[in-house]
Amino acid sequence: MWVKAGKATAGQFGEKLWARHAGGKITLMLPALTLMILILVAGITRTPAQDGQDPPPDASQPTPAKEASAEPLELDDETVPPPIEPAILNQPVSYVAHRRFRLGFIANDRGGSGLKQVELWVTRDAGKTFWRYATADQTGAAPIFEFRAPEDGTYGFVLRAVDHAGNVETKPDRVERVVVVDSKPPQLALLSPTPQDLLLAGEPVRIEWIALDETLPRHGITLRVGTDPEGPLTLWEEATENDGGYELLIPKKASALVVEITATDLANNRTTVRRVFRNLIGGDSRPIMAPPPHSRIRDIEVPYRFRNIDVSLISEVRLYTTLDGGQTWSARSQRFLPGSSIRFKPADDGNYGLYLVAIFPSGAWSAPPPVGGRSKSHGQVLVDTKPPELQVLAPAQNARLTPGEPTVVRFTLHDAVDPRPGDLHLELSADNGRRWRAIPIKKFRESETGGANALEMDWTTPKIIAPNLQLRLSASDEVGHTGHSNVITVKIGS
Repeated sequence: MWVKAGKATAGQFGEKLWARHAGGKITLMLPALTLMILILVAGITRTPAQDGQDPPPDASQPTPAKEASAEPLELDDETVPPPIEPAILNQPVSYVAHRRFRLGFIANDRGGSGLKQVELWVTRDAGKTFWRYATADQTGAAPIFEFRAPEDGTYGFVLRAVDHAGNVETKPDRVERVVVVDSKPPQLALLSPTPQDLLLAGEPVRIEWIALDETLPRHGITLRVGTDPEGPLTLWEEATENDGGYELLIPKKASALVVEITATDLANNRTTVRRVFRNLIGGDSRPIMAPPPHSRIRDIEVPYRFRNIDVSLISEVRLYTTLDGGQTWSARSQRFLPGSSIRFKPADDGNYGLYLVAIFPSGAWSAPPPVGGRSKSHGQVLVDTKPPELQVLAPAQNARLTPGEPTVVRFTLHDAVDPRPGDLHLELSADNGRRWRAIPIKKFRESETGGANALEMDWTTPKIIAPNLQLRLSASDEVGHTGHSNVITVKIGS
């Protein structure tokens, strides 16, 4: 998963933490605090070590404690236990970038025979098994253990004291301090934009990367940007989550864009990727499209031009369409040669949103393809090739109506593009359909009977001297189609 990460704090890895032995028991503590803790002695240079190499020794540090006569356990591929999961230990965790580091402590035996030696025990399986790594003789001052990790991984440490009377602490059965050795920097790659992409000054650009590391914190990505390849960079985002990318706005007057991404893991290993983008077009380069508002045919000429882009620089234009207001877009674009207009030939009727992209000879795009729910249309056109469909349901054929009496006209109205066409009329004829008189319908309502799309209106039977009366409905849609219903003949009189 991509992350927006926060900044890593390296200062916590340089503190001095010591252990004090009191009454035959070692109490691990910070010099100014009473904490049960064991950590590294500061002083080793913190530049990341090459894999398999030790950092340079620091001559200013006290002489390391002498190792026990027995050699420390050498781990190979077959004997390496699984790494400790620090979360299950409920112990403080330190992260180091070198496989060699120092552990220090202060020890005394108050009221006893005196502390003779301190043993350093190590585990790699969350305290299930320990091995004694080294023994420190307590005749000198401020002993130091120097630990050499055979490989990267998680190590648990505990101290055991022996006094001059021969009293020995029991074998360790718990981890007092956890150190994660991570000598390798994070893997980091900048995915987009690419050097071939055409970027637009004044427009947003999405920076996408992938950062991988076992100790990469949730906030371990830093983003710096600039517009001068030779000039300083601006800290744009520190503590960016690694969620795949970050969108920034390119300044309108930029002639280049410089992006520098740094991934820092918990051991303070860093990897930086820097890229300069010189393929910029200044100003707003979105297309201006002028499609007709509606069309009665499925062959539409759509004039267009791109802001601040000379058409001679374009090798191809691509058109994407949507029928649901931009929630989804056509998976495939229609391709056209560059010019001043395109011919849009939709397969179906509908209210189309149009999205136009220019493609350059380098393969760069003036804008990315549209994204459902996010990209806005550059133009709109209503395509409607069919008139509204109407049917009179009531009154029934040959029904008898009384002049001056109210009645209900029930009907259905359907249009695939415009669900409520305007210009709805009730048309009447007293001469068997030779002449029709149109009465505008201003009020109608949903009908509780008649099924889907059923509507109804109140109507008063006209007072005419004629045995029969024909009636029908008509409706016009937005593009100018007019549809008529079936004709109903009713008998007038009691």
